[in-house]
Amino acid sequence: MSDSEHIKQILERLNKLDTLETLSTKTLAKLENLEAHVNDLDVKLETLEAKSRNQDKSIGELKASANFFNQKFEENKDLLYMEAYSRRENLIITGIPESREDTGITLKKFNDRGNDNLRSSKTQNKLEKGLPLAKASRICYTSMDSLSLNKLELTEF
Repeated sequence: MSDSEHIKQILERLNKLDTLETLSTKTLAKLENLEAHVNDLDVKLETLEAKSRNQDKSIGELKASANFFNQKFEENKDLLYMEAYSRRENLIITGIPESREDTGITLKKFNDRGNDNLRSSKTQNKLEKGLPLAKASRICYTSMDSLSLNKLELTEF
């Protein structure tokens, strides 16, 4: 081989080496760029994981708070119901003097009225026909001083 051919081959190989070196440099730059990008993604991932943990903690605290308030609400609802129920039969009317009621007299009036109604012809007709009776009675105050009984009603179902 002649020197000139040999020089051409060496130059071609040098060009190939330059090309390979250029490609290697470009590849290395791309690899460094990818490494920097992966590092950025790692930092972002760690940040998101920390935020997620904080939000999970906040959600847990909010759930606990909501459960506490729901429990307090139910307790207050029960207390309100018990208070309303206890007040239902214990109304206090101011300005009207209270007098002690004699239960024996009230019961006698109630029984007398009930027996009178049972003896009525309308009730007797129902009893003779075998119709079922429903007893409804009510004691109420009609004036400040006297206690009277509403009519004991016997009605058909």
